[in-house]
Amino acid sequence: MTIRTTFAAALAALAATAAAIALALLLSAPASAGHLACHAEVFNPSYSNGIVTAHGEIQCSRVMDGLYVRIQLTKDGTVVASNENSCSNQSRCHVHADAVNSSGDQRWCSVVVAGRWSLNGDANNLHDVPKTNCEDEGF
Repeated sequence: MTIRTTFAAALAALAATAAAIALALLLSAPASAGHLACHAEVFNPSYSNGIVTAHGEIQCSRVMDGLYVRIQLTKDGTVVASNENSCSNQSRCHVHADAVNSSGDQRWCSVVVAGRWSLNGDANNLHDVPKTNCEDEGF
């Protein structure tokens, strides 16, 4: 075996080891929050016993350290109720806001106005808010 052959074999072994270590680190590293999919979901307001309720949530592709979501209930374009919710170690976090129905026919809408999530100390805001969904039944 010549020095050139021994050096080439050692270099090949070193490259293979470095590639294996890099792959192992890549597979074992936790994903950063910025590369995970979180989005707002907003649902039609519901009506029951004289109360109109806005519903919304934040949904993520995996369990997060913290989630926060804020919703508003609008009547004919005016905010009449709002609420927020924070959840820990969940992949989704639901929130609702209620108001008493008025006589006549109004246009009621659920509006998710804010949301954020945190993972491993990194916080991220939702980019798809505000997101609105309005009733289509007339109550």
